[in-house]
Amino acid sequence: MSKNIERWMDRPLPTTGQVVLMTMVLGSVSVWLLLWFGD
Repeated sequence: MSKNIERWMDRPLPTTGQVVLMTMVLGSVSVWLLLWFGD
């Protein structure tokens, strides 16, 4: 596990696809939390 993280941290800046994917994941999680607690 730590080796995997080290390799991931050692990589250059993430590609556009990874950034978009992370943004979508974080966005959907935020929306779910808003819906959950907003009710």
